[in-house]
Amino acid sequence: MNLTQNFVNFTSESHDDHIIFKFEESNFEHTNTTTWENLQCNKDEELDNKITIKTNCTFGGKTDNDLSYYKIFVEGYKDLYEYIQKIKDESISKENHKKLFDYILERLNQVRDKFKGQNINLNNDNREVPILHFRFV
Repeated sequence: MNLTQNFVNFTSESHDDHIIFKFEESNFEHTNTTTWENLQCNKDEELDNKITIKTNCTFGGKTDNDLSYYKIFVEGYKDLYEYIQKIKDESISKENHKKLFDYILERLNQVRDKFKGQNINLNNDNREVPILHFRFV
């Protein structure tokens, strides 16, 4: 991926047994000051020594009956652009990256099981907070 701007996000669509990701680049600067410590999530998990996530988020009174509850925040990266740069400079290995996306895709399957009958997809848009996160819509 040749990035020409400082911000990248994606939407996705499910087709049969595969997911199509649509990436978008733009220039964007965060003004939100939310920190890792401010996140109101019930589950912290270290996937390995490079990837730590938070999920089961209760901000705004969210419960497990709300898709926002299942967001996955990734510590140490402000957005997908920064994460991609760390892959490119090999600060994040292919194995680390695979662990994260295996977790995200497994979580997507869990959310789809819980919300049967709804067309649930995976998105990344870090305009809300300056912490890399993935959400289900």
